[in-house]
Amino acid sequence: MPGGEVGLDRQESRDRQEHQPRQHQSDRRHPSGRPAGAGRLPGHVPRRREGRAAAQPQRAPRLVLAGDGRPEPRQRGRIRQVRWRHHEELHHGRGGPARLRGPVAHLEGAAGQGLLSAAPSEPRGSDYMSRPLISATRITIRHGNGFVALEDFSLHVAEGEFVGIVGPSGCGKTTFLDAVAGLIPVASGELLFNGHAVTGVVPGEVGYLFQKDSLLPWRTAYGNVCAALELKGVPKAEWPARANEVLHKVGLGRFTDRYPSQLSGGMRRRVQLAVLLAFDPPVILMDEPFGALDAQTRTIIEDDFLRLWGENRKTVLFVTHDLEEAICMCDRVVILTAHPGTVKEVLDVPLPRPRTVDEAKFADGFQPTLRTLSTSLRAEVGRTLAL
Repeated sequence: MPGGEVGLDRQESRDRQEHQPRQHQSDRRHPSGRPAGAGRLPGHVPRRREGRAAAQPQRAPRLVLAGDGRPEPRQRGRIRQVRWRHHEELHHGRGGPARLRGPVAHLEGAAGQGLLSAAPSEPRGSDYMSRPLISATRITIRHGNGFVALEDFSLHVAEGEFVGIVGPSGCGKTTFLDAVAGLIPVASGELLFNGHAVTGVVPGEVGYLFQKDSLLPWRTAYGNVCAALELKGVPKAEWPARANEVLHKVGLGRFTDRYPSQLSGGMRRRVQLAVLLAFDPPVILMDEPFGALDAQTRTIIEDDFLRLWGENRKTVLFVTHDLEEAICMCDRVVILTAHPGTVKEVLDVPLPRPRTVDEAKFADGFQPTLRTLSTSLRAEVGRTLAL
């Protein structure tokens, strides 16, 4: 049968190719009959061909995006694989827009290499606000009983910013922190963390310092810090050095073996700061962290936290009822309206860094900022009392 003969011929041709010895490159011959490379001097570099083929741009490596995590580049030959958490529309250079489809999608184009660049450790300024680390756009948050805590709330926070949030009681300050941490969902609007929708708790991304103590009572100060290191996945052999280092940074080097019940309120707050330093998240949420401390202890711990924050410039969202504390600690202060909370005004703090609390209070811009902040907030507190 003709089809069978063709199949046999192809099989015989394959068998001959498999049994023939492979030729070395120097043994291969040009179609003209001369050996490849004949007539070339040692060290000769062949001239690039001119014409249409040479004018074509070199294709950039392919990026493979998978939907289960932060960008973590891996090099496999010319293919770089990047794990990405959510499927969204991406735009890149001359290749035009590319939409991710399914759990894995491919993106080709030179500008796609920007996905592999490292995030800056310092704020880039106003131009960087086009890509904030935390972005809330017209979000509304309702509790289970239908109570509207936040409505039409918008706020954008750049990497490395220290942003304070003030407002009357019940306006949704803590609710917003809970939403950023992924503890409660958003009913409407868009809440993004590093460009991706917040749909739940993302381990390792956010550290939360609550109003009340959250230490493990059956563990010492050293043990509480080690618990954070264990949760982060740090090898056990590194725990002693790292735990002792952060405890010394917060001034508790002589109290590592004390249990929370054996420590004062200020010391317990220092242990919680040590836990945050050990966990090392990119974002720290602080809900009235120093409100329960006496005035002298509060000032000392505030200064210690400003010093530690200045070493790495983490992104901080800081909720407080103390207007002076907000001005001394923060780069910007966000004023919320009475319930349901939304952003009424955002004030820039015109004080230089680094600074201590006492230096901030005696700076030239402190009193005018405090006056503006107090006047704006007083009207919202009056509305809350009238409700």
